[in-house]
Amino acid sequence: MKTGELVFETKNVDSSESHIQQLTESFNAYVQQKDKRSSADRIDYDIEVKVPSARFDAYVDAVTKHAYEVDRKQITTKDQTEQYIDIAARLKNKKELEERYRQLLDEAEAVEDMLAIEEKLSKVREEIESVERRLRHLQQRVNYSTLRINFYQNTGASLQFFESLGNAFAKGWTIFLRLVLLISHLWMLFVLAGLIYLGFKLFRKKR
Repeated sequence: MKTGELVFETKNVDSSESHIQQLTESFNAYVQQKDKRSSADRIDYDIEVKVPSARFDAYVDAVTKHAYEVDRKQITTKDQTEQYIDIAARLKNKKELEERYRQLLDEAEAVEDMLAIEEKLSKVREEIESVERRLRHLQQRVNYSTLRINFYQNTGASLQFFESLGNAFAKGWTIFLRLVLLISHLWMLFVLAGLIYLGFKLFRKKR
């Protein structure tokens, strides 16, 4: 039995969600859980898919090809053979016990014996049903593998902020340079103004 986790960035989450849905149907898989979240600068999709185990690797590859950038891809395998054999053996033993009780019930003559055997037979049948449910559940887990997919789209709000901030600094620096150039072009006027000021002060002192 395999389980996998796939995290990737996409340029359009809705397009990716539609693509995954189409792949899921074409692989005879099914979506078990789906969730969509949005924040100021990101949109996330979480999808849990049950995929036929025989086609699990091909499904993962098909989904991965649609990713813009894969952040994480992890596949784990768990061998359920021992557990399956153990449950199947229990079921076999319970059914053999059920058959023995049936034979004893057919051979019983006293009502008291019949009631006692029927009670034990009823209990064994309940145990058989419980083991069969466990076996079916395990078989379902073995036949289908689980892939948890998280894909997201950066909406660019934070990028736009830093871009605007950078533009503001650039404009401020440009204005500063223009101011320096303006001052450098007007240096003669500053010198002339200084000379006039000094001349005016000297003139007042002489008077």
